[in-house]
Amino acid sequence: MPNLPLTYLFVPGNRADRFDKAVASQAGAVIVDLED
Repeated sequence: MPNLPLTYLFVPGNRADRFDKAVASQAGAVIVDLED
């Protein structure tokens, strides 16, 4: 069975200022939301 992330952090794609903070978080996966 594959290891799946326990936490998912969604970050708005239009907020580049939040990307570094999201990557530095302890989230198992960071998802950048690119939808309009």
